Amino acid sequence: MSGQNNTVIQWAATADGYTVLTYVDGEVVDEYNAGNSPHESQTYVSAERGVGLAQMRAWAEQTAKEKADALGVSHSQVEEDADLLESLKEELA
Repeated sequence: MSGQNNTVIQWAATADGYTVLTYVDGEVVDEYNAGNSPHESQTYVSAERGVGLAQMRAWAEQTAKEKADALGVSHSQVEEDADLLESLKEELA
């Protein structure tokens, strides 16, 4: 998949967690989900005990860019996605 222009990486974050999706030709080929625990990325804790929205957004964008780098994809193909955010909000509610 290295360097393919048909690869898009989308991310979304809430105070409770984040998701990064990698698409190739419009199909999801990779999904990464992380929780909001300050101690372990795969753990979800209450928002009061979590790292907060600003940190979750920073980590989501960083993870998406790291995935892009690993695939040889330009950061211009990394985007925050409103539809993914709505889906994530529903999932984590």
